[in-house]
Amino acid sequence: MDPITALLAGYLTTSAESIGNQIANSAVARMDTEVKVETVEYQGIDVDFSHQMWRIQDSSVCGQYRGDVVKRSACTHAAKDLFAESCKRLSDNRSAHPDYSSLKAMYCSAAARFRPTQAGIEWTDPGAISPDAEALQECRLAQAALLTENTPENRYRKKRACAKVRSD
Repeated sequence: MDPITALLAGYLTTSAESIGNQIANSAVARMDTEVKVETVEYQGIDVDFSHQMWRIQDSSVCGQYRGDVVKRSACTHAAKDLFAESCKRLSDNRSAHPDYSSLKAMYCSAAARFRPTQAGIEWTDPGAISPDAEALQECRLAQAALLTENTPENRYRKKRACAKVRSD
């Protein structure tokens, strides 16, 4: 079973289990009031995200890779594809399941709204880099580190690195 089908089947199976509990809690469960964490292997990457009130929380997508910009970038690109494919499959295959329209809206909204992290590494000849280009590179790396993890150290590093670029 492919990851998208497994994810959607998991939603539908989980909500269909335990009929007695479902009847008692169906209104609350369908509202999706509690934060739920999902992890799906997609394109060879474990894509994790949280959702609540049938809305995927953008800041939670690929949270396990917060310390590694390159892996986070690959994961967020896979997540964007996962959301788009889930939306397409749900749009193409209508269901009478009570959560169908909420799931479809959740994935289609995420597919349209979510922006993946852009990161890339290129090797250059160290002697070919001018001091200005090196300062700009340090500034950009510090900005990427701050986007990945907003800590006082990263804020200071960005301020110090980018001040060199602006003062020239």
